[in-house]
Amino acid sequence: MSSTLSTVNQEIATTPRIKRRLQVTENYTNVENTNMDRRRQKARESMAAKRAEATPEEAERQRALARERSATRRATITPEQAERERTLVRERSAARRAALTPEQTERERSLDRQRKAARRAAITPE
Repeated sequence: MSSTLSTVNQEIATTPRIKRRLQVTENYTNVENTNMDRRRQKARESMAAKRAEATPEEAERQRALARERSATRRATITPEQAERERTLVRERSAARRAALTPEQTERERSLDRQRKAARRAAITPE
């Protein structure tokens, strides 16, 4: 008797009207996702354009503001929160490094060496 009921329930659940409603809902969801993707892409492009047209002074001003915001945030968090954030950063970095191929790892090391050399050259008096 239960198999007969489940068959009847399946037939009721898949009437053409319900199928149409499900399709409309699915299409609406797809359209919404597409619209969100377009908005995100447009925002990325506009931010890239703003960065490209920024003068060196404006770029430095933005960096200074970002440093100030970071310092303010760091000053307001508790030591426990700071430790939690450091732990999360370490875990994220470890996961990212674990996912790298040997070629990518070598490229990362090379870039790191170049950055360190540039930093040393900037610090060392001539």
